Amino acid sequence: MRRALLLIFLAVMALKAHSQIEEVKDTIIVNRFIDSLLIDRNKYNWSLRAFTNIREHRFFINDNNQSTKYIPNNPWGIGIGFASKKITLDVAFNIKTDKEDPTSKFNIKVSYQNKKHFVDFFLHRYEGFNIYSGSEDISIFNEDITSLSSGINYMYIINNRRFHDNAFRSVIAHQSETSYSFGIGGFGYLIRQSDLYVDAIPLNSMPIEDVKGSGGGLLAGASGLLSIGSGLYASLNLQGGAGFMYKKVTEQNEAAPESDNWLFQLRSHLNLAYVKDQYYINLNFNLRHYQTDLSAEATHKMYITDAKLVFGYKIFRKGM
Repeated sequence: MRRALLLIFLAVMALKAHSQIEEVKDTIIVNRFIDSLLIDRNKYNWSLRAFTNIREHRFFINDNNQSTKYIPNNPWGIGIGFASKKITLDVAFNIKTDKEDPTSKFNIKVSYQNKKHFVDFFLHRYEGFNIYSGSEDISIFNEDITSLSSGINYMYIINNRRFHDNAFRSVIAHQSETSYSFGIGGFGYLIRQSDLYVDAIPLNSMPIEDVKGSGGGLLAGASGLLSIGSGLYASLNLQGGAGFMYKKVTEQNEAAPESDNWLFQLRSHLNLAYVKDQYYINLNFNLRHYQTDLSAEATHKMYITDAKLVFGYKIFRKGM
């Protein structure tokens, strides 16, 4: 009996020890995965950055060759951020010059690259828009209009590890030669917009109140980096995609007619960079365009524009 109890006790202890060993191994694997995915081990790639930018989150509803435009106020902003060759994180603060008709804004943008994988993500929430009617030449500010949009792009880089979405990402640690790259991947997109209809500016045939939708599709892109010399660089990134989107459109508390589910995306990113020793200056212009039909007559077009001037400081100096 004692031998049996001793064998059972030893077996339980062995199983417990084996379980503890497996847990430690799992933790090590997770830590290594996170470390390789997000952490740039070369400290000379790390930089702090300050920037000023102009960002506009505007959208149009085109109906029978007429256009109703929704444009926010106060596009200027300033911000701070952190960047390495793997990840960029910027936080912007809006400058409110128009105090009578302010637009409330919340913006997040994150981009990440690891070897041949490139991902960028944005989230915008705006409240308060100027509404312009091209057909009737009327404009009015409505503080109740709310627009939430979010998107994510993933690119697998085929022929080069440097996908030149941001020139400084490739040249921040060393000089780079002129090169180009191609990528394929996918994208996702989400919108939530409410209180769009205003009696003073009616749409021609669709009194649209709310627009909700989410979708995604396939994406292809090309980019190139031009090394001008003396630390000057220019890059251009073009992406295009097509897919499908599920939408729910409300016309003054009534469901709108169904439309096709096509969704299109175009994105361009022009970048100029100057890198010198421990500093860099980066000027870039980024445009995203999403388009989908709301009905047989109406089309929804979203334009997200971001122009940014960045001053970067590399935290660690080589040779110190």
